[in-house]
Amino acid sequence: MNGSSVPVLHLTTCMVLAAICASAPNCVDPFRQEANATLLGDSVAKTKSGALIEEPGAQLPVELGGQVRVSRMLGSSVFTFRLQGSVNAGSSLAREWVTVHDASLPCDLAEYAGLTTTYEESYGTGRYYYTAEFSINAREPIVAIEVRFLAFDIWGEFVRTLSLTEIKDLREGSGALSGTWNLFGRNECSQHYASIAYIARIRTADGHIIAASSAAIATVMQEAKRFSEKFGPQDLEPRDDKPQG
Repeated sequence: MNGSSVPVLHLTTCMVLAAICASAPNCVDPFRQEANATLLGDSVAKTKSGALIEEPGAQLPVELGGQVRVSRMLGSSVFTFRLQGSVNAGSSLAREWVTVHDASLPCDLAEYAGLTTTYEESYGTGRYYYTAEFSINAREPIVAIEVRFLAFDIWGEFVRTLSLTEIKDLREGSGALSGTWNLFGRNECSQHYASIAYIARIRTADGHIIAASSAAIATVMQEAKRFSEKFGPQDLEPRDDKPQG
């Protein structure tokens, strides 16, 4: 065996594995997988928060251990449609949605919840809005729930905290919720980039009021600081503006 035989054998093995993977759609090529891992590392470095997000719709839950879990995904486009002069029409950027799950509560957000932006035309004028549509999973009947969304702009600056309080009988199982909040003009709409969602508190059918655990709040703070180091505990409280309808 001469010194050139080992590289030739390795190349032949790679070619055989590549051929097998090409004929089997569910096969994972170990050599290509390593290359993809490197590319994912590059894309992580380019995201504002450093989150493990590869493409729009990618669902990459992150286990933190204990009773708190974080899920992240690329959500809606930064594009907002208008009949005349759509917002960010030339951008392919997608927003980051971060959801904090707190297993200490008898109700949880169903994997992903995030803010998007819309424009509503009305008799020649219109308004911009934040909107959120998401689902919850309740392990027991509840009669009220407060969900908060922390909004960040394209530069990583904290904008404000939005609160949705839903007072209705929610039976055990899944249910759909939605909220709409005023946006303060085209600039805020254009620059909105990321949101962090979590359940702040719930009221059970038997009268117990349960707030988010200290571990969940600490996780929310940690995720917020991925975007803005200036984010403080006082920023968790919502402003006076309330959801519409």
